[in-house]
Amino acid sequence: MSVTGISLAAAASLAIAALVWVFGRRQERGEAYWLTGYALAALPLIVAAVSPLLNAALPSLAEPLEPVTALIVPQRSGGTEPAALALSPVWRWDFVLLALWGSGAALRSVIELRRSLLLHLRLKQTRRADDQTSARVAQVARSMAVRAGIDVRIDAVASPFVCGLLRPILVLPREGKTDDLVLAHELAHIRRRDSRVLLAMRLAGLALWFNPFVFLIERERRLAVEIACDRAALGTLGNGRARSYARSLLQAACANSGPQAALGFGVEPRKALEMRIRSILSPAPKARSAGGMVALAALAVMALPVAGLQVAEASGMAVDPDFSAPVVQGRTTSRFGPAAPGPDGPRNHTGHDIAAPAGTPVTAPAGGRVTYAGSGYNGQAGWGNVVEIDHGGGWTTVYAQLQDYAVAPGDAVRAGQVIASVGSSGVSTGPHLHVEVHRDGERLDPADHLPGLAPATPSDG
Repeated sequence: MSVTGISLAAAASLAIAALVWVFGRRQERGEAYWLTGYALAALPLIVAAVSPLLNAALPSLAEPLEPVTALIVPQRSGGTEPAALALSPVWRWDFVLLALWGSGAALRSVIELRRSLLLHLRLKQTRRADDQTSARVAQVARSMAVRAGIDVRIDAVASPFVCGLLRPILVLPREGKTDDLVLAHELAHIRRRDSRVLLAMRLAGLALWFNPFVFLIERERRLAVEIACDRAALGTLGNGRARSYARSLLQAACANSGPQAALGFGVEPRKALEMRIRSILSPAPKARSAGGMVALAALAVMALPVAGLQVAEASGMAVDPDFSAPVVQGRTTSRFGPAAPGPDGPRNHTGHDIAAPAGTPVTAPAGGRVTYAGSGYNGQAGWGNVVEIDHGGGWTTVYAQLQDYAVAPGDAVRAGQVIASVGSSGVSTGPHLHVEVHRDGERLDPADHLPGLAPATPSDG
């Protein structure tokens, strides 16, 4: 994955999540809106994560996507290559960005593990409910069409909460009797399997830690879930008890609604409380405008080209290779272009010769896949030992007159990786590296593309 792919994924995720939140917060949206928006914000990162596999797995994508990516990514004209985004031959910006992302994900993991630990410690303090309370919960569960076996517990909490993945756990307050409507609300969470969705969103947050808008989206999604459970409870056991149910919510509003890793009845933000009470006292759902779905459709249209560009880049055609590592440390002895006349008249030097002691390491200037490693390149023994690397997008590099090589056809290589050593095999007057750069079969001047090539000496032929 290149710097372009990483940056593109992060920027697209931020832009999509911001638009989803801006369009959605103006009016009440359902859970489907927020879940879809969350998925669209995660899509660029998903594509970026799997894109390194696409080059080998889906080579047939290159040709059909070429016209699209040519429109998205302007092709550079002329023979100049922009400066490579590299800190050194070893440390590159893509590694730095990945390390930064990994550090943030690790920190977010610590936060989520702490929340899970606090929930676990809270559950250890609970005790099993008595038979009468369990029977009452079972009766309400039957009315809510909840068939899962529920582990009912009692603790010193202000309002009930639900947690548990394989077996649902319902924790009820030790003091006072929990209203049936409040029980129905929590049981609606169990029927909807909201604990599993909450875990999935927490795990997704590890990868999206850098995007503050996805956490705003998740907050709005949880509010939409609470409103849906309120409506489910009133629809089953309401019978004109909306006002008493709203009072129960008000009583729990200022209390601790349970661990953050669980689904609690109480709410804290004032906006969320107002929206829930308004929804409870107006049991008929509002007519949903098509604006939300239209906005999501527009965002999907925006996300697809981003995903297509990343797929194209994975196939090596959206951007040129990031030639960031020097191929060898040595002295230029012959440049690309016209060379001294030979026995057959004027000749053209098709590469760049770099003199260096035999055995000097030769490294790949950019990531790619080895397509040739052997002698007799193109059926000509004069090349000596040769390594050829395909960097994607029609770009290949060739390294000749090698002493030996450390790669085999089919190997994936990264920038800065040792692939061979300088030698004097084939037709050669001394230890040196002959390197060529090809694009779509056309030989280009390596000095215009590969970093670290020493200036030619005045005696070059």
